[in-house]
Amino acid sequence: MPEFEYIFPVFNYISLGVGVFGIIVIVLGAIRTFAKVILIEISRDTERKTTKERQKLRRQLSSYLLLGLELLIAGDVIRTIIRPNLEEIAVLGCIVIISLLQMKLCAKWSQNSDVSIKNPLSPKQG
Repeated sequence: MPEFEYIFPVFNYISLGVGVFGIIVIVLGAIRTFAKVILIEISRDTERKTTKERQKLRRQLSSYLLLGLELLIAGDVIRTIIRPNLEEIAVLGCIVIISLLQMKLCAKWSQNSDVSIKNPLSPKQG
């Protein structure tokens, strides 16, 4: 496979870039959510409105976390395909398990939430 050796560094950089982008998404999502939590706590309109806003922020943060984790998984998949070893496969398996647990929690929070998310693509009723 010597004819493909020049491709491996390119895929390593792609993997690294995708992983870094995933980390950036998570960090920016956390900063944005943190800033909004501060604003909500400062304003404190009514307890019910505050609770709804917190639930909305929890879902938004969860979506940032999920997107970031999915990007990290994509980077790890690329890296594992290029240079498969037991350590890389174990790390990838752990990340996939964490991501699946996060998705389950997000689905549970969405079902138990008072705030509904409307689908902009659904036909308008009324």
